[in-house]
Amino acid sequence: MISSAFRWLGRNLGTLLLAFALATVVWVSSVVAADPNIDCPSPTRIPIEIIGQDPSMQLMEALPENVSIQFFAPRSVCELLDSTTVSDAVVDLTGLGGGEHLVSVQPPVVAPDVTPVRIVDYSPKEVTVSLERLVTESFSIDLMVTGEPALGFQAGRPALEPEEIMISGPESAVSLVDRVTASTDISGAREDISRNLSVRVLNESGASATGVEIVPTTVKVDIPIEQLGRYRDVAVQVKTEGQWARGYRLTNITVSPPTVTVFSVDPQLVSSLPGFVETFPIDLTDASDDVEASVELVLPEGVSLVGRETVFVQVGIAAIEGNLVINLPVEIIGLNPELEASVSPENVDVILFGPLPVLETLTPENIRVVVDVTGLDEGTWQLIPLVDILPDEVQEDGINPGIVEVSLAPPPTPTPVVTPTPS
Repeated sequence: MISSAFRWLGRNLGTLLLAFALATVVWVSSVVAADPNIDCPSPTRIPIEIIGQDPSMQLMEALPENVSIQFFAPRSVCELLDSTTVSDAVVDLTGLGGGEHLVSVQPPVVAPDVTPVRIVDYSPKEVTVSLERLVTESFSIDLMVTGEPALGFQAGRPALEPEEIMISGPESAVSLVDRVTASTDISGAREDISRNLSVRVLNESGASATGVEIVPTTVKVDIPIEQLGRYRDVAVQVKTEGQWARGYRLTNITVSPPTVTVFSVDPQLVSSLPGFVETFPIDLTDASDDVEASVELVLPEGVSLVGRETVFVQVGIAAIEGNLVINLPVEIIGLNPELEASVSPENVDVILFGPLPVLETLTPENIRVVVDVTGLDEGTWQLIPLVDILPDEVQEDGINPGIVEVSLAPPPTPTPVVTPTPS
């Protein structure tokens, strides 16, 4: 029985193999017909990864960030391809020194579980890489001081912290640096200077150098400012005389400049000053407004003023302010001619605020209290009275009461007078 089966298999093996091959061809043909292989580009651009770069080298030109890929795969697989199913392209810079190099781009690789997919083309296949060695050099700072201290003062030796800065970058960029500068102006200085200054890196033509890093970007400068022996700064004290107008007060006294520099050939005269000098008196008699004047200083014999010979003085004079309560009748305005009005209360207290000299001159003729009934019909109304004050300096500070009652009604019909008939 077994031998008969083997004899049958031997006689029909070729036929069986041919039938299996034909079935396979038919299956593959049906699959391909339903989901044919096509050329398809990657839906997304694939990133380029740079590896092996020497830390002491810097790329001088940016490389392409992505590659474009052409796949050959079934239509259904093409729709699933993205950057998660394909590895990054690679540019390997291992062992490359300074200069330009033509480097091949290693193509991306399709993930093993994504089949059947084949990369038929990609771009770019090569990139030009420009590398340059990074260097760091120290440069001393050239400090430029402009201007002069105030008359009678002199500047000492400046001190910088730090005195040098570090400049890093590509060797070609660092080699173009000619000098490092910082500048400050001490014009009119009367006391020690301590400032933070920005640093400028310049090339041979005096333009700012580019492509380099600076550490630190600012430096601190300290410059002592000393006063010469025959000079001295003293405060200015303003002297006044006379009494300003009644009802006014003194608000402030300012002087410009508040300090002056004095000089004497005898240093003892300068050092013996009390620390201030007085102005000649300013007359404020009956002053009712601000007073401004250029005034000379009272100086001891042998002592002179450096610079301008006068100071500018401003004396503030302002009226003393207060309150005034005045009782006034309420006037009706805007009344319909066909109506009559009565107001309750007929008088109100008006509280006024302003300069006392103006308040003392006020009379009832200067102030009105009115109630506007324009457009109002017959009835009783609660209205707010308004105050009209003629002097602009005076302000209303309140009304008591703040609301009055106004009654509007037609005038009463007159009673007829009966004339007796003569008997």
